[in-house]
Amino acid sequence: MRTLLFTILIFKTLTSFGLVIERSVFPSEASVIQDIHIKITFKDVKSSGYAKIVENLPAGFKAEVKETMGGVVMSDEGKLRIVWLSLPQTNNFEISYKLINTNQISGKFSVDGKFNYIENEDRKTQGIEKSNFKINPVKNKSEEVKEELLTSDLKTKETLKETKANANFTNNNDEIVYKIQLGAFSKEKPANSFGDLPNVHFEKINNLYKYYSGSFTDEKAAKELIEKAKNSGYPGAFIVRFKNGQRL
Repeated sequence: MRTLLFTILIFKTLTSFGLVIERSVFPSEASVIQDIHIKITFKDVKSSGYAKIVENLPAGFKAEVKETMGGVVMSDEGKLRIVWLSLPQTNNFEISYKLINTNQISGKFSVDGKFNYIENEDRKTQGIEKSNFKINPVKNKSEEVKEELLTSDLKTKETLKETKANANFTNNNDEIVYKIQLGAFSKEKPANSFGDLPNVHFEKINNLYKYYSGSFTDEKAAKELIEKAKNSGYPGAFIVRFKNGQRL
């Protein structure tokens, strides 16, 4: 009796583990000019033969595939299909694509899908849980003017601070570090609102959250990041300098 019970428990434990498919969306909240990056992770894949994944895309978006792990892309209106005649020879792998907002529409959207495959000569289908994301509209003119005035005021203050700092540290030979200031905000920004900008971090000064990207010892390299920051939704981005951990 104990042996039978032990066998049943083992069977339940083994069968509770199986194919796992997870979809991640980055960022989960973006502006109309940002792309949405999607990664689908497959874990504990037992099949090695024919398989197909179908992703149902929201209206107004098109998919641009980045990684298929050997699959063939067959997309049409509102759907993305990736077909494998033979799945990758590994139990765990990832595919990825990005959603492009072709009509620059705003609102709440979702992506769902399914995975068809053959296991032990049986056709199987596994649904992939729906993923949601939000697209914010373009700022109206008054909001843009307000942000421009805030940025201009901050730049003026930083210029004065820089002048004072230069006077104090003229003879200091320590290395200067260049960063890109993305903006100053009244509250913290979601971590997923910066796209793929590198090394994003912030400091809180006088109830404002100042966000930066990058950390360079070469000013030219920092300047190359400014255009990327502007294309990521931060048109007021500019270079700031640090020495010994202190902003100049």
